[in-house]
Amino acid sequence: MKSIYKLVIALILFVSTLSYGQKTDFQEIKKPSAGKSLVYLIRSNGIGAALNFRVYDKENFIGKISSGTYIVYETSPGEHIFWAASENRDFVKANLNADQVYVIDVEGKMGMVLAAVNLNPLDPNNKKDQNKFYKVIKRHTELAYNPNSIDAEDKAENVYKAMAKYDELVKKNNNKIRSLSAEQTFQHANKPQKK
Repeated sequence: MKSIYKLVIALILFVSTLSYGQKTDFQEIKKPSAGKSLVYLIRSNGIGAALNFRVYDKENFIGKISSGTYIVYETSPGEHIFWAASENRDFVKANLNADQVYVIDVEGKMGMVLAAVNLNPLDPNNKKDQNKFYKVIKRHTELAYNPNSIDAEDKAENVYKAMAKYDELVKKNNNKIRSLSAEQTFQHANKPQKK
């Protein structure tokens, strides 16, 4: 009787281990509320891991993104200027459609003193970008976006300097401002399939 009991327990443990250890190739992502747009702000690399990059939508403070985290930001469709600050400021001009999901990678890069920040809009048709998004959603922690965050207070000077820099880059027709087109939409965070 004891041996049957041990066999049943061993079988249950074996089956539960098999189902737990299966690879996840398909991952659902959040969808925006009706008439809204959703932007995933991810941090795919570990450069500057000790630093939090501050991320904004023009004058609206979205949050601080650290290594191993991502933020899901819901907003109105239309034109947006996303930017992040560290030792430098980097910009993405976005045109968002309603009911769609977009992804921007907030990458750390080597700076003069601190890690610098680089905003990189991801392309859903690029396997490397698909894989980045898949890995972040699978392994990283979502930070809750809170528009009433205490951190959102008293950012006026930082916003003013950033918008002045953005205007300067626009006037110089500088290619440092990246674009996120309305067509760069993600439907899922699935693992890219090998051909």
